Amino acid sequence: MKNSIQKIVFDADDEVQCEWPLNFNRERKLNRVRNIQPIVEKILDCHLELDDSIEDASYFASLALWKYVPPDPKLYTAPGVERAGMSYALIHISFSCFGNLATIGSSGDPKDQFSIEKINRIVQVLNDNGFVFISEKDLFEKYHGTNPHFSGSTWGERYFPYL
Repeated sequence: MKNSIQKIVFDADDEVQCEWPLNFNRERKLNRVRNIQPIVEKILDCHLELDDSIEDASYFASLALWKYVPPDPKLYTAPGVERAGMSYALIHISFSCFGNLATIGSSGDPKDQFSIEKINRIVQVLNDNGFVFISEKDLFEKYHGTNPHFSGSTWGERYFPYL
């Protein structure tokens, strides 16, 4: 992790609060996400689902494009039991309650779903609107911040998990 990114994640940390810092204003932050949603949708040329009802987490919202995969009828199930399909995110943009941090990910590699140019444009939109983009690669680094609850975790488990 570069020193500049390390400073950003350290500065966003809180040694006591796990879900959100004391000065967190959910509605103001959600409005910022709602404002960038149409811009990001235009870049990706698709509708993104806004999840703004996240609770018990250190992130407060996400924008995602979901893909549904129907069940494989060739797979065996017990008689009378219907196999369900599954949904996975082609792309999701998550917004932390801490430090205006945001990250982009997917169930695969977002670069496999969308061009790197589009991802870079989204990063620019995030940065232009007061968010601080942190790559998933950096979030996989071991957490060594000040909150004892996250000892042994990663930076991603600090800023973007359900708790």
